[in-house]
Amino acid sequence: GVPPPFRPCETQAANFTVVADSEGDALHLAIFEALPEVSYPEGDLSFTLRPDASTPPSGVRFRLVLGDSGALDGTQLNTSEPFTIVVRGVNSPPSCDFGDGVVTSFEDAGPQALLVARNCTPGGGSEPGEQA
Repeated sequence: GVPPPFRPCETQAANFTVVADSEGDALHLAIFEALPEVSYPEGDLSFTLRPDASTPPSGVRFRLVLGDSGALDGTQLNTSEPFTIVVRGVNSPPSCDFGDGVVTSFEDAGPQALLVARNCTPGGGSEPGEQA
């Protein structure tokens, strides 16, 4: 028989799709403000993290799928590869609102307890258990 018509490679279109690991859906949403995307044909990975976001040590898993636009019969082909993004927390400095640097007390006032700092935090939100 005669082979079916085919679409020459020159007219094929392709694109990347990033698929999140379904087991980590809630984690992906907690970490990424904009989920990962990969540009075609450059292959550049881009994403936006939420402030103070970090991943577990094993990271978060995705699958990169490269698909074509299909043959004349509608058959599409693709290939995929898993990848992991690891976002490590950083040691953010502690912060505090300090007063104006002047503490006033009166003569013979006895023991004093005066406020010199408020709103103190141990560091960024990605440092659980850290203490100031």
